[in-house]
Amino acid sequence: MSALNPQDIEVLHSRLVTFFLDTMTEAELVVPYGKEGVLADIRKDVHVLSESYEEKGVCLKIKANPGTLTALKQRLAS
Repeated sequence: MSALNPQDIEVLHSRLVTFFLDTMTEAELVVPYGKEGVLADIRKDVHVLSESYEEKGVCLKIKANPGTLTALKQRLAS
């Protein structure tokens, strides 16, 4: 593997992304309208799989580390 070979870099990137996504937990969250700060943090800190806008708020399907997911759920509950 060489850092000078673009194909090797792509393979390494793919392996790293797969490794980290496999260690994450998939979850669905509803972020109520008015909690845009939480929504911004979600978009910054986790992998968003899908997003839709419903009457209650923004519905997200995400993949996140278990600790991050717990912290997000606590913020949404308060």
